[in-house]
Amino acid sequence: MNSPLLNVLLFSLFWAFQIFISKLALSSESEIVSFSLQSTFVALLVLGIYVLPKWLNKIKSLPKPLLGQIYLANIVHSGFGAFLSYAGIAYTTAINAGFLAKFSTVATIFFAWLILGERLTKSKMASAFIMLVGVYLMTTRGQRIVPHFGDTLILLSCVAFALGNVLVRRVLRENEVDGDIVSFLRPLAGIPAFLLFIALSPLYPESLRQIFDVSVFSLENAHLVLLNGLFVALLTIYLNRTLKVASASYLTLMSMITPIIVSLLAFSILNESIQFIQAMGALLIIVSGFVVHYMKVDQH
Repeated sequence: MNSPLLNVLLFSLFWAFQIFISKLALSSESEIVSFSLQSTFVALLVLGIYVLPKWLNKIKSLPKPLLGQIYLANIVHSGFGAFLSYAGIAYTTAINAGFLAKFSTVATIFFAWLILGERLTKSKMASAFIMLVGVYLMTTRGQRIVPHFGDTLILLSCVAFALGNVLVRRVLRENEVDGDIVSFLRPLAGIPAFLLFIALSPLYPESLRQIFDVSVFSLENAHLVLLNGLFVALLTIYLNRTLKVASASYLTLMSMITPIIVSLLAFSILNESIQFIQAMGALLIIVSGFVVHYMKVDQH
């Protein structure tokens, strides 16, 4: 389980399932706020059952400064990133969500260089540039500069995910703390952030306020909430295990299987389609990710 490749592949697999299940739920009767909050509670329950029997005493003994660093990283990732991701998935296709999520690669490379001192090599920069071209073609179809609303939310979530991952990588690299502990604390940090978004909703523009004008206790598609929460828990576990044994750049560059799986599910079950120019953008994103396997960036 210390293999960077095994952990990143499992993370990518569960992330793809989570994106697909979210799109399935948000395309039917589920509301963004209630679905995201309920899924986070399910993830907390699953992670608690898995993590607490082994690590409860260790969690209690964590120094407060270290605990604060973990919470900060998880608020950025699970609070801001996750909520923006759910909102973006609701307003774009599953295929777009799967491929645009890889914009986090570009942001992660930058934050990893700025915060962690990971090398900004020519290979990384070339891969990031090719991926940016692919993202542009996916979001604009090569015709306009401004992406759709849902696509923009996905891109913003990628920035939050990238920053959160880099902050977690710094914690795991510099401290003797297990990645599963960080995983358990993630929904504990994300839930208060969600509740803060809801509390501040009267200050939002009217169009955005309507998203929050729902009961967080209304339960639609309970089976999808349970499935989504389970996949959130699993992807969180393998995300942090990857960050424990490999660089942040390696994690984001090697998780290219995610958009492929999402696309296969969207084509076969959701009957989504993709234009030729978008397919070319998707191909560029995939190619830029696969070449990283030969760059050996798992430790730098």
